[in-house]
Amino acid sequence: ALLIGADLATTLEDNGAASYYKQQAAQISTAIDGFWDSSSGIIRVTMPPYGGPYKPQHLDSAVHLAVLYGYNNDGFYGPSDEKVLSTVAKLKELMYNGELYPINAQDDKKGLPGFLIGRYGNDTYDGYETGSVGNPWILCSQALAELQYRAAKEIILEAKRKNVPGLKITEVSEKFYSPLLQDHKYGTVRAGDTVDVFHVAEALVSDADGILQRVKYHLKNLHMSEQINLNDGFEQGANDLTWSYGTLFGALYARMQFSDLFTGY
Repeated sequence: ALLIGADLATTLEDNGAASYYKQQAAQISTAIDGFWDSSSGIIRVTMPPYGGPYKPQHLDSAVHLAVLYGYNNDGFYGPSDEKVLSTVAKLKELMYNGELYPINAQDDKKGLPGFLIGRYGNDTYDGYETGSVGNPWILCSQALAELQYRAAKEIILEAKRKNVPGLKITEVSEKFYSPLLQDHKYGTVRAGDTVDVFHVAEALVSDADGILQRVKYHLKNLHMSEQINLNDGFEQGANDLTWSYGTLFGALYARMQFSDLFTGY
């Protein structure tokens, strides 16, 4: 918001205000960098002292939601940022690879693609009351699909800009790309490897498609509530939640933008 305000101030020839807004934005950027925990490979959602509930591994879907709604196309924590993707990998590990939501394992046995995620690990709001057990959220899952569509687009555009055919896997990004590419039959990758950007994009898009398909499977007549019960897969919580629909539209739009640029995906 400060950088947008700086652009507006520049347009209005208020250079003093523009300079001030940029200075404040730079200070905030430094503070945001402090949320990166290199030892865990995550962007912490909060810093101590913690005023709210403890969140396992300090993971929260608020991180990828913040990227979607706060990114300014300036390279600062965008959808394809390796720190963002490393955080997503840890979130998936907690909510899908673990036993947090049994419905994911049930869906896997049915052969459904994708996975479901919720807000944070020890969420106690079930859509009706606190003090219960939280569930996967439709909006959190679909927002992650949008993030991956946008990351796929960014990766290919950046490769074209630099005139390089491959994406270099780093120690940070390995946490995300290694399981992703292996799941989509591109083999095992390690830090230091270079992977064809179109293979990376295909894996990102296919994975995101799977998320949307899994959410759709649990919808009743395509109505979108707030949450999907972690045990039986039925919808619960707020009926026809606007934000749930909004994240689907956002994901589909990002998918369409990718397809428009790269025919065949």
